[in-house]
Amino acid sequence: MKTSIQLRGGLAVASIFTTILACGGSPPQSGNTGTAQGATTSSSSSASSMRSGGRLARRVQLTAEGVVDFRFVIPAPDAPPINAPPPPPGLEYRARYTFPYGGEDVMDILIFAAPQGAPNGGPPVFVISNFRVQTSRFETSHSPSNNLMFSGRVIATPVPSPFGPIVGRLTSVVGGYTGSSNATTFTLLGGPVSGSHTTQLPTATGSLIIHGEDGEDD
Repeated sequence: MKTSIQLRGGLAVASIFTTILACGGSPPQSGNTGTAQGATTSSSSSASSMRSGGRLARRVQLTAEGVVDFRFVIPAPDAPPINAPPPPPGLEYRARYTFPYGGEDVMDILIFAAPQGAPNGGPPVFVISNFRVQTSRFETSHSPSNNLMFSGRVIATPVPSPFGPIVGRLTSVVGGYTGSSNATTFTLLGGPVSGSHTTQLPTATGSLIIHGEDGEDD
C-alpha cells in the first residue's frame, strides 16, 4: 500500500514535470522492450532470428539501461533554463539504448522514469525524451580494454528533447563493456548530441551480441 501511495504521488509530480519539459502524450514503444538482464557477448552466431535488415543491424545488437545521474549530464538539467526537479518519491530517471530499432540501422534512445529497482525493459512511468538515430558507423576497440562506438544523425523525436530541437544533429554513443554468458555491463555509456547536450550513464546493464569479426567497421 505504501508503494501504491508513493506512485500515485509520483504520477502527480510527473504530470508537472512533463508539462515543464513539453513532452506530454503517451509513452512511445521502444524497440525490444523485453527484459534485458540476461546478456551475452559473442564473436559469431547462427541465430537467423537476430538477423535484421540494416547492414549494421546484421552485425550487432545492443540493449542497455541504467540510471541517469544529473552530474553526468551537460548542461545540468536541474539548473536554469530547464530546472528539472529530482525524481518523484519511489522513482528514478533512466536511459535505455536499443539497437537495432525496427530491424534497421537505427538506435532508439529513451529517457524516462521508472520505479526504483525495477527490472530492465519495463514500461516507463512517464517519458522525458525519446529520439532515434540513423546509425552510419559502429566500431569496437580492445585496447586498453573493450570499448565501442555508434555514430550517426538524429532523424526523429517521438517525444521532444527538453534540450530543444535535435533532429539533424550528429550524435555518438560510446562506452566500455565487459560481458559474460549472463550479462553485459557497460561503463560511461552515452555521448553528445552535437551542439545540444551530453548524457553519460555511469553504469548500465543489458546485452551485446556481435556477429562475425569484432573489429572496426569497414
